[in-house]
Amino acid sequence: MSVLATAVEARVPQTYLAQLTQIDSLSNNTVDQTTLELAVDDVTAMFETYAQLEFDSSDPRMLRLGVDGVLAVLQQNRGQDPKQDKVAAWRDRCREFAGTTSRARISPRSLPGLPATTYPNARPGFDPSRFDGSTPALPPAANDEGA
Repeated sequence: MSVLATAVEARVPQTYLAQLTQIDSLSNNTVDQTTLELAVDDVTAMFETYAQLEFDSSDPRMLRLGVDGVLAVLQQNRGQDPKQDKVAAWRDRCREFAGTTSRARISPRSLPGLPATTYPNARPGFDPSRFDGSTPALPPAANDEGA
């Protein structure tokens, strides 16, 4: 069992979690570990996609976000979230979380590229026209004598 699945079981009441994971029989009051692990796998993959980070269960911020994501996915799979509002809100939280990590970078606000030249012939001053007609000589033959 993964750390995220253990955290979900520790934070969510067992009866509620059993209702979310037991899709076939509601009378059973145990948590279906297969359904829970599949939801954990889905959330881990979605977290890496939307937060642009590898899921680290030792980080309490990621763990809390992961628990909320597992609950949202289980509710969606159970049919309690038909519009997928909770999963979409969770994805937005992942994107916001990506902006709070060390990978968040400041976007430049300056214009890229160099300014256009103002020379009359669009030729800079360090490129004189005195070499226009010259053609470089061919290199000497590839022998030791240089001929």
